[in-house]
Amino acid sequence: MSTSISERIVLTDEGLYGDAGEYMDSVLMRRVVANNLHHAADSMGQVRVNYWPVKAFGGNLATYLETDGVDETGRWYLLGGMPMGPWPLTLRADGTPYRLVIRMAAAVTSELGRSKFRVIIAPNYASALEGLSEFSDRVYQTAEVTSTTAVKVFGMTQGSAGSSTYLDVPRSLATSWITDVPTFDAVSGGTPVTVQACMVSAWVFAKSTHVSSAPHLYGLHLHEYLAP
Repeated sequence: MSTSISERIVLTDEGLYGDAGEYMDSVLMRRVVANNLHHAADSMGQVRVNYWPVKAFGGNLATYLETDGVDETGRWYLLGGMPMGPWPLTLRADGTPYRLVIRMAAAVTSELGRSKFRVIIAPNYASALEGLSEFSDRVYQTAEVTSTTAVKVFGMTQGSAGSSTYLDVPRSLATSWITDVPTFDAVSGGTPVTVQACMVSAWVFAKSTHVSSAPHLYGLHLHEYLAP
C-alpha cells in the first residue's frame, strides 16, 4: 500500500516556496514535502527484479540468460532462469497496480540474425503464454536487437498506452490474480495466517530471425512506480 497521503506527487504554487534561505514554516508546504518524499520512497523502494549478472560474483560464472537453442525462426522461446519471481504486485485501494519501470540489456550471438524480447507480467506460465498474443500493457516488446555485445535495449508495451518506459497491469487482471498467501502473524506470536496478495512474476521470451543467432539477456530491472 502507499505511504504517501495523496498517493501522487503534489505540485504547488511557486509562491509557497519563498526564498531558499527561509525556514519551511508553512504547514501546507511541510505536508507537501512529506507526501512527495513518501511517494518517492514508495516508487523507488520496491525493486521487484534486478538481474544484472556479474561474472566475478556468479557461482556458475554465467553472464547472461539464453533460450534452449533456436530450432525455429520467428517463434517465441522462454529464456532459462524464468520466471523472475513471484513477488506481490502493490495495489492501490481500488485495485489499480503500481506501474513497473523497466530497463533491459541484451545482445545476439551472430550478425546473421536479429532478435526481439518480450517481458510479460503474469501469475503463472499459462498466463504468460497468453501474453505472447495479447494486446496489453502488461506486455513489453523490445525493438530488434542486432548488436553482438550487450547494449541497453528499448521497446514498447503492447497495449493502448504504448509506453517505452513502464509496464502497466490492467486493474481487472490484477484483481483477478489476488490469491491467499500463507504467512505468520508476528503480533500474535507467530501464528500461521493467510493474507491476500497479487502474486506475479516477470517472464521473458525471445525470438530470432536466424537459427544460428541466439538471443542473450544481459540485464533486466523492474521497480514499482506509483504514477502521479
